Amino acid sequence: MSVTDDLATVSEALADDLGLSGDVDDYPDPTPPAPVPEGNYRLRLEIGLDKDDSGKVRGLTDEAGKFYPTILITKGEVVEGPEGTEGRSAVSYERVYTKPYPRGTGMANGLSDLTRSFDQTRGFSNFNDGFELLSELAQNETMRCRVRWEAFDSDYFDERVKAVAGSRENLTKEQKKMLNKECSIRGQKNFEPNGTVKGPSGAVLTARARISSFYPSGDEKVKVG
Repeated sequence: MSVTDDLATVSEALADDLGLSGDVDDYPDPTPPAPVPEGNYRLRLEIGLDKDDSGKVRGLTDEAGKFYPTILITKGEVVEGPEGTEGRSAVSYERVYTKPYPRGTGMANGLSDLTRSFDQTRGFSNFNDGFELLSELAQNETMRCRVRWEAFDSDYFDERVKAVAGSRENLTKEQKKMLNKECSIRGQKNFEPNGTVKGPSGAVLTARARISSFYPSGDEKVKVG
């Protein structure tokens, strides 16, 4: 029996006017809820390594050719945060880069920042140990971080790339950093309450909640919520 035959057995009310305009361009499609509000959170994370479609692990390489895998936070569920956020997904598909870089008088990396946000009393001597520690902590503990709203205008980025360098391949590191800043909108105060904002290209952008800071577990000055 076809769908048409099935409908013939149902009430004639199916032919009643539903109040729809019939114009597909005017249909009110559902919109996603605004991100969780900015603030300090305690999250339970689901993590893995960032991989491309073929299953190859993504990462960054230093000048000596050493490869540093990228961590992917697939979900960060709120355990404690601003009122009404408990149980919500605060962040998703957030990349954490493990390539070391100078900070202050020493070297830092995203893997250490992440593990310390769970438990700053536990360290590691190499990346294998670090990834094992992170997996253990993510399964059994929660972490603290700062969440901020962000949006990126990719149309404007493409436009500015052509004007500045002609193509992405020609961009210098400094130019890419400059354009990323030009094309990004950060801070909940710059968005509408529903999480939207008009970007520099004129396109309407939707905010995404991102982790802007990891807090060491023992920092008592940090207040969650």
